[in-house]
Amino acid sequence: MFSHILITKMCIYLAIFLPVVCSEGRVGVLPVLNVTGLFYGGAGPNVSLPISYDWRSSHGRCVDSPFDSGNCEASWAIAVASAATDRSCMEGSPGFTPTRVLSCCGKCGVGCYGGYPWMALQFLTKQGSSTPSCQPMEALETTHIRSLTPFCPLRYCQNFNQDYTHVFTKGAYLVRNIDNEIFTNGPVVAYIDLHDEFLDYSGGVYEAKNEQPIGKLTVKLLGWGIENGKRFWIGENSWGTEWGEKGYFRIRRGTNTASIERNVMAPLIRDQKTKH
Repeated sequence: MFSHILITKMCIYLAIFLPVVCSEGRVGVLPVLNVTGLFYGGAGPNVSLPISYDWRSSHGRCVDSPFDSGNCEASWAIAVASAATDRSCMEGSPGFTPTRVLSCCGKCGVGCYGGYPWMALQFLTKQGSSTPSCQPMEALETTHIRSLTPFCPLRYCQNFNQDYTHVFTKGAYLVRNIDNEIFTNGPVVAYIDLHDEFLDYSGGVYEAKNEQPIGKLTVKLLGWGIENGKRFWIGENSWGTEWGEKGYFRIRRGTNTASIERNVMAPLIRDQKTKH
């Protein structure tokens, strides 16, 4: 349990001796300062927004339990595929599996050793993905060894006619007005700084300390609220339901803690009327 968190902590102390095994991408996202290749877009003019909003309450039929990535540091693929699946479900369309992105997108990064979420979004746009029912992704074996990236298969489903049935996004973009975007089009993807104390987060409104982050992490944002005067975002991680608030977390909103509001991305589903 929590072996992927244990590995991350071990890598923090061993990276100087094992730079190949414990790379900077050890927490699931390769360290790149600037998001490139995406245009700015969003939900258009601001609409009247509630003080609090939880996408899960509005779209219960589309909600899945937070994924447990085990020892495969694939937050960059999981968060992207999950947000795309949520938005696709809102339109009554099939979802996206992170397995194909993780295994088959060579330009996205190094699989279970980290990757680029914006490249994963572009991969869904250009190459598409098989559906979760066709190519499911199960949590990899929980050991103290980093999991190997799953092999990219030539065939997917047992039914030959479904082998090459993919679903596609229409595009991907950076989000300016995060709350408006979530409310209008569904969950978004955030590329954040990971601080040591976040590994042990167990509840409440999290706020990063002013210290050097240990890496990057990709998460999904799906709502917001306020508690004791503190505004927060509602987020979903990929470390299983025993972490945080049953796999979810709340993080301070409006202060850019952990760079949560700096690089926010979203997939554009074909039927969504999103302005570019």
